[in-house]
Amino acid sequence: MIQFDEDKQNRKMSDLLKREEEELVQLLSAKYGIEYIDLSVNPINTDALRLIEEKKAEDFLKEKNLNSDDLIIGMSVTVGNKIKQWDLSKFASLADLLVERARAKIIFTGSADDRPMVEKVQQTMQNKSVTAAGFFKLYELPALLKNFKLFISVDSGPLYIANALNVPVVDIGGSGDIQEQAPSGDKCQIVQKNNYRPFQSFIIPIPRSVQEEYFRHLQEITPEDVFEASVKLLEIK
Repeated sequence: MIQFDEDKQNRKMSDLLKREEEELVQLLSAKYGIEYIDLSVNPINTDALRLIEEKKAEDFLKEKNLNSDDLIIGMSVTVGNKIKQWDLSKFASLADLLVERARAKIIFTGSADDRPMVEKVQQTMQNKSVTAAGFFKLYELPALLKNFKLFISVDSGPLYIANALNVPVVDIGGSGDIQEQAPSGDKCQIVQKNNYRPFQSFIIPIPRSVQEEYFRHLQEITPEDVFEASVKLLEIK
């Protein structure tokens, strides 16, 4: 009696799928004139890639006349979910407060698509700042974030990357439920108005009226509120 060997069949199927994927990639490579590299034969040196990203960040800071002695504060002014978008004029006022009272050097992060909003903030500011919007791809961003003494953002992806890198972060959290998702550790401050109940969920769909209320509460957070949270992390007197 022939016995069915499930593990053996699974291995065969896996090998077959792998060969089909390789053949497809080779066909696409030939069609579009893109060099094909078999990573099973030529594995990527991740340490080398990390050094390239760190060198790019180092060169960027050097070009902007910034160094490790400077109080470099990163700021992300955009977000994918628009109900979490803090007013750009408030970001500008906050950046000015940090420059004038803490002698900070402000770097705005973001993608190339974020440039118009970043430029609007910079134009509204009374002081000079630096934009990195569009200069770093997402996988390169950690190399830049590591150089920040503090990172300020609404609840967004870059904030969680910075938090994972142990960079102090200020989360402009509005009235969202911080227990649902929030940066962790003792190097974070979440800015919320104390008299607001946490009703906003980012996982469970909610009515439009609740979204509008959340957005209104978010806008009631002032630049001074966020500045005070920043001071606590920076221990500035």
